[in-house]
Amino acid sequence: MFGIVLDRASRRSLALQLADGLRKAVVDGELAPGARLPPSRLLAAELGISRRLVTDAYEQLTGEGYFETRAGHGTYAAALPARAPHARVPAAAPLRRRRPAIRFDFTPGIPDLARFPRQAWRRAADDAVSLAHAADLSYGPPLGDARLRQAISDYLYRFRGLAADPAQICVTSGTSHSLSLLSRLLPATTLFCEEPGLTFARDAFSSAGFRCRPVHVDDAGALPSGLGEVPRGALFYLTPSHQFPTGALLPLKRRVRFLELAAPAEGLVLEDDYDSEFRFRGSPVPPLASLDAERVVYLGTFSKCLAPFVRVGYLIAPPHLVGPIADLVRRTNLRGSIPHERTLARFIEEGHLERHIFAMKRRYRARLEAILSFLEARYGDQVRAGGGETGFHLHVRFRGRRFGATFTDVCSAEGLRLSTEDEFRAEPSSEGDALVLGYGNVADEKLDEGLELLGALVERHADREIRSP
Repeated sequence: MFGIVLDRASRRSLALQLADGLRKAVVDGELAPGARLPPSRLLAAELGISRRLVTDAYEQLTGEGYFETRAGHGTYAAALPARAPHARVPAAAPLRRRRPAIRFDFTPGIPDLARFPRQAWRRAADDAVSLAHAADLSYGPPLGDARLRQAISDYLYRFRGLAADPAQICVTSGTSHSLSLLSRLLPATTLFCEEPGLTFARDAFSSAGFRCRPVHVDDAGALPSGLGEVPRGALFYLTPSHQFPTGALLPLKRRVRFLELAAPAEGLVLEDDYDSEFRFRGSPVPPLASLDAERVVYLGTFSKCLAPFVRVGYLIAPPHLVGPIADLVRRTNLRGSIPHERTLARFIEEGHLERHIFAMKRRYRARLEAILSFLEARYGDQVRAGGGETGFHLHVRFRGRRFGATFTDVCSAEGLRLSTEDEFRAEPSSEGDALVLGYGNVADEKLDEGLELLGALVERHADREIRSP
C-alpha cells in the first residue's frame, strides 16, 4: 500500500520506516491532497504491524503538516506548500519487508482451520452444484437463498433459543458486509460503540458520516451510564454475550438499560453475537434480540464457528428494515452465490455444523484449561485472565507490566502472533497492560512450546512499571 515495504532486519525502526514511507507518498503525489488515509487498523493489517505504530505515524505526520484530521471523519493528506520539504528516506530504500514464519498463532477470532470438516463440506458443495437449476447459477435473491435462511432460523432456535422469522433474515458475506449495509441504509447520526471493541464497526460507520462515541467497558461489559444525551436515531453497537476483547458477559440489567436508552431516541441496538456457540460454563445467555426484536438488529457469522473462507454472515432486521435492505442490495448488486449458500444450508441440515461445534467446544476447552494452568503456575496472582466462559480468546491483564507499541512486532519476529488490548481502542489506554490471546488456531502439539515462548517474551520485552500501593 502506497509502495511502503518494511525491512524487519534493518537497524532503522519500523516506526521510522513507516513515517518515511507515508511522508514520501505525500511529497511524491501518490497521496493527493485531500485523499483519505485508510483506517489505522486496515493499514496495520496490510503491513503486518501493530495498530499503535500506524496511529503514532499518523499523529507524527499530522504534527509535521503532511496530514490533517477531520473530527469524526478520519485522517487526510494535506495540501503542501509549493516548497514542501522532501521526504528523507535512507539510501537503503527501497526497503524489503521480510515476513517471519509464524509458528505459534494466538491471533484472536480465528478458529481451528486445520480441523475444518473438508470432506463433509465438499460433499455438500458437490450436491449444491450438481442439483442446481440453470437459474440458480445467476445472481441470488437480495435477502439470500430461502433454504439457507430457513436453516439459519432453525440453527438459531436450537443454539441460541432465538425464534427468528426467515423472512427477516438477510444473508450477507459476513459481519463487515452486514455493518456496511446498515451504515449506508440508516441516517448518519451517532454510533455508540464499545471502547475497547471491534474496530471495523467504528471504521464502517465513521466512513459513512456517523459520529462515533465511546461506551466504556468494565469487568461486566459495556456501561450504559455516563453516555450523555442520546441523539435521535442513534445506534448502539454491542457484543453483549462475549464482549470483545475483554470477554465480559453483559448482565440483564444493563441489557435492558441499553434498550431503554435506544427506545425514546427511536434508535437501534446492533447486537454482534460473534462466537456465542462456544460457551463452556453455565447456560447459554439469551441474546438481546429475544428481549426486543423491534429495537435490535442481530448480527451473526459462520466465519468463527467454521472458517473465514466460508464468507457467510447474516443479519436479522426488524420488519420495517427488511424491504429497504433488500432494495439496497438490489441497487448495489452485492448478492451472494446460490450454490455457495445452498452448500452451507445442506451442511447445516445434515447436522455437520452442530457436530463440528460440539467437537470444537471440547478441543477449545482443553486449550483454555492448559493456558489457564500455565498462567497460574507461572504468574499466580500477577495476572488476571477474563473471558474464558465463551469463545476462543482470553483477555490477560498483567500486573505491573506494560506492552508498548512494538511488543507485537517483537513477538512476530520470534514467530509468535498475538494482539494487545490497545489494538482494539480508538485511543491508547493509559494502562496498556493487557494481551488478547486467541487459542482457536494454535496447534495442540505446539501449545506448550508457544506458551513458554510467550512467557519469555513477556519477561524480556514487556516494560515493567512501579505502581503506587
